[in-house]
Amino acid sequence: MFLNPIQLLLDAQRKKNAIGHFNIFNMESAKAVVSAIGKAKKPAFVAITETTIRYAGLGCIVGIVKELTKAQFNHSGSKAILHLDHGKSVETIKRAIEAGFSSVMIDGSALSLEENIELTKQVVKIAHKSEIAVEAELGHVGRVGEIIPKHYLTNPKTAEEFVEKTGVDSLAVAVGTIHGLVTKVKIDFERLRRIRQGVPVPLVIHGGTGLGDVALKDLIEAGATKINIDTALRIAFMRGLRQNITESDPRKPLTSAMDEETILVEDYIKKFDKGFK
Repeated sequence: MFLNPIQLLLDAQRKKNAIGHFNIFNMESAKAVVSAIGKAKKPAFVAITETTIRYAGLGCIVGIVKELTKAQFNHSGSKAILHLDHGKSVETIKRAIEAGFSSVMIDGSALSLEENIELTKQVVKIAHKSEIAVEAELGHVGRVGEIIPKHYLTNPKTAEEFVEKTGVDSLAVAVGTIHGLVTKVKIDFERLRRIRQGVPVPLVIHGGTGLGDVALKDLIEAGATKINIDTALRIAFMRGLRQNITESDPRKPLTSAMDEETILVEDYIKKFDKGFK
């Protein structure tokens, strides 16, 4: 039902395009993202975090995405990739695979290099048995208000070693972007280019919110193949919600929220797929 993204990412890497990753947090946000994928007619990641799993329940949120995908694509070929974002443990990865995810991220970025390599190797071994793609993270992508020392950024040589030793399918790298709403970041494009030159697998950028079209275009040209968007979607959702918040029927503001988010996601998908050229 859900696409394995490995070949899609490799094709995008070869064409110097990118595939969008969009986090969901409830039924309405899931509906907005799946609808946008259908309208854009391009593949994209429907991403779920551990926080959303705790909030909505794994079976519930996955069941919603499955039903929405089935209805949207009507057996004509789904373009959705169900992705676990920032999984922290082998147990979480196993639960996601059993639930039907087609892609998982193991985030060992807070660990030592050796520990991150060993954890990622375990996940790759487990996931590849079920033909599930694995993303890992090397370096530290900070959050709003956090000061990121230069040594937290991904080292190009270490990235080569990490990919070779783990067999991971894609690698999230730290080159200066930040999780959350930020409009001024200092992106190290030369670092990204050096990583791209030495690493064969697709590269992932976390912290896409707040980046303008020029920065996103430059990231893709420098080697980014997957770009993650989360906070921008929640802002769009809340903007739409406030438009009709005084209504007695909650379905009206929620519909406005979905409409706002759908428009934004569709726009991102189209821009990532040669839209900047």
